[in-house]
Amino acid sequence: MTNYILYHYPLCPFSRKIRFLLNEFGLKYKLKDIKFWKKDAEFLSLNPAGEIPILVDNDNEAVIVDSFIIAEYINHSFSLKNDLIKVPYLSGSEIEKAEIRRLEMWFDKKFYNEVSKYILEERVYNTFLENNININTKRLRAGQINLDSHLRYIEFLLDKRKWLAGENFTLADITAATQISCLDYLGEINWTRYKILKDWYLTIKSKVAFQEILKDKIEGCKPSKYYCEFDFD
Repeated sequence: MTNYILYHYPLCPFSRKIRFLLNEFGLKYKLKDIKFWKKDAEFLSLNPAGEIPILVDNDNEAVIVDSFIIAEYINHSFSLKNDLIKVPYLSGSEIEKAEIRRLEMWFDKKFYNEVSKYILEERVYNTFLENNININTKRLRAGQINLDSHLRYIEFLLDKRKWLAGENFTLADITAATQISCLDYLGEINWTRYKILKDWYLTIKSKVAFQEILKDKIEGCKPSKYYCEFDFD
C-alpha cells in the first residue's frame, strides 16, 4: 500500500506544491484527481471546506488539509524518518524560518487571490461549471495586471538574494514556482520581460521533481508553446 493518497487537480498550484515535495523526497503516493468545484460527498467528508489538496496518510490514518499545513507535515515527517536535524526547505534561525513562511503565505494567499484565482477561474475552472457563463474579462484583466507587479516583486527579491527567502532553496521558492507554473501553462507570462525571474524559474523547472508535474495535461486546454521547454523567450 502506498504511504499517501493525494487528492488534487492537475492545474491547482496548491496541489502542485505538495506533489513537488512528495516527488523530491521520494515518497510513495497515489494521485486521485478531484473536480473540486463539484463538491461531492466523498470530497466534502474529507475536507468540509471544499478545498484541495487533501493528503491521506495511510501509515498514521490521518487526513491533512491545506497546502501550508500539509507542506510542514511532510517536511517534519520526512525529517523524523531520516533522522535529520533540520527540516528540509524550512530551516535556519527563527527569523529565517519566519521569512520563509511569510513568503510562502504571500504566494499562497496574496498572489493567488490577486492573480492566479482570477486567471485560473476565468480560463479553466469556470468552464467546467454546469451553468457555464462567458469569461469575465474584467476579472481576467485584473489578474493579468496584478501579475506584473507580483513578478516584479519576485525579481526585486532575487536581485538581493540567491533565492526568494535567502541563500537556500526553500518552501518560498516552491510555492512561488508552482503558482507560476499554472500561469505558464496558460501562456500568461511574457518571459522576455523578466530575465531574473526566468533564470530562477528555469533552475527550479529543471528539477526532476518538477518535471514530473510538467507532464500533466488538461483536457480541452493545451499548454503554452514553451511550457515544457528549457530554452525559451
